[in-house]
Amino acid sequence: MKLNKNEFNKLRNEWYEILRENGFNDIETINGDLRRSSSEIYRYVDEFSKVMKEDYFRMLSQAINDDATVFKSSIDKYIMRRHSEGAEIKTIMAELFNYGISRYKEAIRFTIRKYEMRWGIKYYTRTQRGLKKA
Repeated sequence: MKLNKNEFNKLRNEWYEILRENGFNDIETINGDLRRSSSEIYRYVDEFSKVMKEDYFRMLSQAINDDATVFKSSIDKYIMRRHSEGAEIKTIMAELFNYGISRYKEAIRFTIRKYEMRWGIKYYTRTQRGLKKA
């Protein structure tokens, strides 16, 4: 049986959906590109940078899970939790949109920076935090 292009794409998408529902994570994208694995991402990174990145995410996770930590809203807590898990800003933005919450990339970035400053993890200038110059 020969399928035309639309029928093939429909069948392929149905199968990919079944695979996703069962927890299968394909390393190949639909357009044929390969997704980069975490080991490939760090292949050319020096050991110091790897350790610093691990420490950064560990510090974020500890701050988020600390009982004394207070968030401005549950959305801020969600943003910081997903960021501490390594999710990209565009992924967080899409997840919030699926929950019916609209946030621009810049707003998510500024939220992350606000809590990084509050917890003493990083320092940003007023401009980098989206604030007017004093």
